[in-house]
Amino acid sequence: MMAVMKLPYRDTSRFVLLSGCCWLLDLILLLFLTQALGWPLVVANLTSSLVTAAIVYNVAHDRIHRGMRHRRGVRLAVYLCYTLTVIVLASFLLGKIGALYGQYLASAWLVALLAKVSITPPQLVCNYLVSRFIARF
Repeated sequence: MMAVMKLPYRDTSRFVLLSGCCWLLDLILLLFLTQALGWPLVVANLTSSLVTAAIVYNVAHDRIHRGMRHRRGVRLAVYLCYTLTVIVLASFLLGKIGALYGQYLASAWLVALLAKVSITPPQLVCNYLVSRFIARF
């Protein structure tokens, strides 16, 4: 029988709260870059996601995962490499989802919002598990 990994409720809740706050920051930055500056959705998502991923990891490392102190810079670099890979995949998926929503919706900001909301849940779960692993091992 496969053992189920138990996740601390308090840590998970705190990570979800932190990620939610940074997700809002990410979304605001994404909308600003696409609507005010006219950046393509994929490029804007790469930028906004990397900025907020670094914030999430640094805060979570200390305050949620109680991460190891040695090689913190290396750990952040590993997490950002993981994040970049996920963001690149998600950004291209975001572009496809945005194009699909764009067929039915005239509002560009609503398309960007709905596309971002669509890809967020699986990313959140993966980010929690990977950041916890990197911070502790």
